[in-house]
Amino acid sequence: MEIYTQADLEAAARVVRSAAARCEKIRPKFQDGTAQHSLLRNRLRALYTAEKLLNGGAADIPAEELRAALPPICSILHKTEAARRKYPEDTAAYRRFTPTVRAMEIVKALLEQGLSGKTET
Repeated sequence: MEIYTQADLEAAARVVRSAAARCEKIRPKFQDGTAQHSLLRNRLRALYTAEKLLNGGAADIPAEELRAALPPICSILHKTEAARRKYPEDTAAYRRFTPTVRAMEIVKALLEQGLSGKTET
């Protein structure tokens, strides 16, 4: 397991907060009950869980919440990596996606670590 510096965690927390703010901003555009609304709701829950985790609150998060956060975080990671692969490494577009990929990798690792440390409830 990689050890993350405080700077890594703070940078990841900034990216997560930014992603959550963007999700909150578009939330009113989707009608309740639609697939887009459900996806966004699940993504927001996962991002808020990730923020708690990055701020050192792993002990306070139940295993079920960690488990529920993992698929949306993996989805964000997968989609961001796919988008980043479309561009050469020396482009601004590639560099724009890199902090999100790094943040989601950190969050995913912390979620998995938190799940491995919790017993089944």
